[in-house]
Amino acid sequence: MSQKLLFSFDDLSNKDKALKKIQRLFASAGAETIEIEVDDKIRRTSGISYRTIHFTFADSQTVTMLIKRPGDIFKVKVNGRELPVRSQDDHKAAVGEIVAKLNAGRTAFQKRLAKAKVAVPKGMAVSRKSREAKLVEKRDDLKASIAEIQEATKALKAGES
Repeated sequence: MSQKLLFSFDDLSNKDKALKKIQRLFASAGAETIEIEVDDKIRRTSGISYRTIHFTFADSQTVTMLIKRPGDIFKVKVNGRELPVRSQDDHKAAVGEIVAKLNAGRTAFQKRLAKAKVAVPKGMAVSRKSREAKLVEKRDDLKASIAEIQEATKALKAGES
């Protein structure tokens, strides 16, 4: 059995040794973390006080760990869904399980991301009428430019003869 990985609950920050160690474990398992966010707020559910740590990986998948007051992990969520971890005492194996779940669900996650609808802010939306008006204006400008060029070429041809 490996040494128990305990987080400092009261002053949990990005400088925490356990947090850096778990980030290294993720990296050695093949999952590159691009962002780690520690929630300062202490929450309470079913009589258990906890804090959350959010990991975002290079492929946009997320892992959320809930840390109890003693400093150990009591719940893991992968992409918002709870993941039961079999090797709770062996953190290297637990991280391996989490990374295996990330790898297994990568294609389905990417498909869900592709289907996700993003609301366009009101100021960015362009109505069909205004877009059509801009295109008509652009067309008219191009026609005018073509007419000018044709006149210039006629004048050049007339001057040569």
